[in-house]
Formats: sequence, structure tokens, C-alpha cells
Amino acid sequence: MNHKIINVFAAIGFLFITLILIGVFIPSNIDFDFYVDETHESIDGDVYLGNEYLGHTQNGKISIDTSVLYPGEISIKGTYNGESFNFIFDLTREDIELSAMDFYITQDDLNYLTFKSTDINTEKIEDEIFKLINEERRKNGITELKRSQILDDVAKDYSNVMVEDDFYAHTNPEGIGLHERLSSRNIFFFAATENLNYVPVDLDSNVAEETVMGWIESPGHRVPILDTDDPILWDHIGIGVSCVDRYDPTYETTYPICYITAEFASFEAKYEDEIKKGFIQFIYLHDKDLGLNFNPEISVDFSSNNNVDLYIVPNYKQYERFLNRAYYDTIVQKFNVNYYEESLTIKPEYGLIIDASDSSVKYNLSLTYNP
Repeated sequence: MNHKIINVFAAIGFLFITLILIGVFIPSNIDFDFYVDETHESIDGDVYLGNEYLGHTQNGKISIDTSVLYPGEISIKGTYNGESFNFIFDLTREDIELSAMDFYITQDDLNYLTFKSTDINTEKIEDEIFKLINEERRKNGITELKRSQILDDVAKDYSNVMVEDDFYAHTNPEGIGLHERLSSRNIFFFAATENLNYVPVDLDSNVAEETVMGWIESPGHRVPILDTDDPILWDHIGIGVSCVDRYDPTYETTYPICYITAEFASFEAKYEDEIKKGFIQFIYLHDKDLGLNFNPEISVDFSSNNNVDLYIVPNYKQYERFLNRAYYDTIVQKFNVNYYEESLTIKPEYGLIIDASDSSVKYNLSLTYNP
């Protein structure tokens, strides 16, 4: 009887030791399940712990030997609707003690994933930038800018070039800048400058506001927006936005980038001045230093409180000859007038002489180019 009892205890002990050995030597697994939170749609891909490959999910599920797990980052890499993804989750020591774990991706995550440059309404951004700039000008009592289609075209083309050639600068790789781009299209101006921006975009981005506020916070970019010259220096603007998808190797994902170009130009030059009796003034109608080697048509509008003599001459040399009472060439001569208005084709170096020999005058002069 005692032998039987001993044998029973021995059998129980052997079973207990066996169970312990099974627990030690037979590995336990943890089941991972990857899915979309709102719809429970399965997410399939390659699963990694850090850089170590754990396997590929089937219908969003994979069973992992807990002996290969340690605290770190679990990632799943794959494609969804043709777009690559890399979702990352934390794995803690407590998580490894579980028998199953759910890893869910939200619908917003997928919306961000599938958001591409083709989803961006660039025309809407361009219109909003124009609106915000003029709102800032109104707040500061500055005359609003006019939108110019030809400047829009120049701006859009340059943003496209930056996208296509993958650079970000005021001059292209050939060293061509704004003045040359305007001149190549025979666009005349009295002054011109350019603002650029380069911004990553997601579903929550307000590209227009981020761009305009960024420009205003930058002293150099602020100048053409909050133009404090009297009269204002820039009166027209063109805006072009072009977006592209760029690959980020760090996060192994692709996201949209927008290139924004704003071209500011003056198509109207205004002068308001006083000339003392016996003095003469010369004003360039077409400044050769701008490098515009073509002949635009401009409107000249002059008025004064007293009569003057007006001369339009081909160049500054003719003005010097006028001062020296030598023979000089003229394009237009108007004697003893206080008003003159005419549209004419002007060539580089053309200038206007205002002769106040007989009396002091206060005058207003407006030169307008209508592209």
C-alpha cells in the first residue's frame, strides 16, 4: 500500500516537472492583428521589430514567438490603394506578456497616406494668397495690389520649373532671374521683385496662410507686401503654385511639396515734385539699366499748376546737349503747357525733360504700361 502511494506521488511529481519543462522549452506565441479602426478592414504587410523582420501578415494577422520580442518599435510596411505605408507602434515589456495585441490604424491615417499633390487645388491657394496679401495691405492703409494674368503665367511657369528641375532659388540653374524672365516675354516694368516659398503639405495645411504669414515675418519678403513707399512701388502681382510628391527616405514615405512664386511688378510710375523757377528736370521713361531691350507702349500723363516746356528725348546725351544749348534730338516737344497726355512707343534711354525756366511749378507725372 505504501509503495502504491509512493508511486502515485512519483507520477504526480513527474507530471509536474514535465509541465514545467513544457512551459520552459515549448515557446509561447503572441497574436498580432493589424486593421483599420473604423471599418476593421485588415491591413497586410511586412512586420518588423526595429530592423528585424518578423514576417508577413495574412488578413492582418500574424503570430510571433515571444522569445524573439523585446521592447521597441513594431512597424508594418506595405501598400494601400497603391500607396506605400510604414506605420509604427510602440511595444512595451508588458505587451510581450499578453497573448494577443491589436494594432489599429485610423481612417485619418489612411487619408493622410493617400493624400497626394494631385489632390491639392493650386488655383484656390493662389486666389487665397492674393486675398490675404490685400487684406494685410488694407489693414495697413496701403493701396491694394491688382492681379495680373501675365504675371500669374510667369509665376506659375517658374514654380513648375522648380518642381521639374528640383531646385529652390530666385535664379534657375542657368542663372536666369526674374528680370530676365520678364524681359524674355517682352513684359515691361518700372520695378519688379519676387517672393518664393517651399512648404510640405498635408490634409490640415493652410498653405496660403502659412505662406503669407511667413513672408510677413521675414523682413526681406515683407517689403513688397507691406509696401510703405509713397507712392507705392509695386502695384501688380502674379501668383503661381505648383505641387509635387517627394519621397522621404527617412520615413520611407511620399508626401506633397508645394512651390509658391509671387511676382510683384510696377506697371505704373508716379512722380510728384516741385521745380524752382529756372531749373530743369530729367526723368527716364525707359531706364536701360532694367535690361529691357524692347520698345513698349506707355501712356504719359502730365499736369502742373503752371506752364512748362516738355521734351521727350532719345537719351540722356540729348538732355546734356539741351543743357549746353547745343543741337539736340527730340521725339516730342510741347511748349508752354500745364497738361500733356499721350500714348507712345518708347525705346531704351528715352527720357522726359521738364523745363521750368519761366516759373516755379508743382507737377504730377504718371507713366502707365498696359500689358
